[in-house]
Amino acid sequence: MVFLYDIIPLFVFAIIFIFVIGVAWEFFEFDIISKMITFRFQGILDTFSDICFDLAGSALACFYVSKKMLEYSRTSVDNHAT
Repeated sequence: MVFLYDIIPLFVFAIIFIFVIGVAWEFFEFDIISKMITFRFQGILDTFSDICFDLAGSALACFYVSKKMLEYSRTSVDNHAT
């Protein structure tokens, strides 16, 4: 059976992982794309909004997956109890 406290470390790991990937992408975007392709910097607002949307998307995905894990856990326990 999966409990909420079992899911929290996975949730925290996923948020931190997506944040690191998002920041790495922003460095890549600034270094490669803005210097070699477009020759202009999009601005700090673009960078900040990209990271915020990355975190919002990962949080929604984590909530969805944790909800499905809890539902699956409850139905598997109910099926074993009968």
